[in-house]
Amino acid sequence: MEVCQSTRPPIYRLLKFMIDHAGIISYYDALKITATVMEPSSTKVTSLQDIVKVLIKLNIVTERNYNGVIFFVLIDRYDLEVDADIQTIMAKEYSGMVLDCSL
Repeated sequence: MEVCQSTRPPIYRLLKFMIDHAGIISYYDALKITATVMEPSSTKVTSLQDIVKVLIKLNIVTERNYNGVIFFVLIDRYDLEVDADIQTIMAKEYSGMVLDCSL
């Protein structure tokens, strides 16, 4: 992670947040934390999808869907076969997102 901190700050911020917050993050929060764009553009800025593709390919995160919202889950944090813990945390995060959007 130390190398990532200086060479790929958006990836470092994303992984650090996930490690510190139950290993799950919504797409919405990931965009804010990484300060990336949603789609590739002509600028040098990496898109969130590019970051996620790398992390999935390296078997660090997996993608889950809850009520139409994409969440990223650290693979080493959870038994992916037992979905109850993941569902509970995603439900809590989803409620927070709804509250955030309605205020």
